Amino acid sequence: MKTLADFKRRLVVGAKLRVTFHMPPLVIRGNAGNAVLPTPLPEERIVAKVQTNSVAFDRPKATDKPPGSQRWSWLGFPKAKDFAVEDGKAVIYQEGKKILTYEFIE
Repeated sequence: MKTLADFKRRLVVGAKLRVTFHMPPLVIRGNAGNAVLPTPLPEERIVAKVQTNSVAFDRPKATDKPPGSQRWSWLGFPKAKDFAVEDGKAVIYQEGKKILTYEFIE
């Protein structure tokens, strides 16, 4: 896998990926004090639906919702300038900062 097109070709229904978030903890400031939402741990996702502009991932271990579109999370495909392949993993950038890494689980 070298390009965004290669990544899209590998995204078929049933494919398993591990997603890693690269964002700092989120601090929510409020009247009763500050709440800190930690960076989510890496999680396994299964491709549920593929479209020309996006892909839906099923998150069976991340939610108690029943199977189906209610527990899907969507990834709109980035522009090629916001995409890179590093060590065989798909990396998505936003404004020059790494935000997501997708690794195929064979």
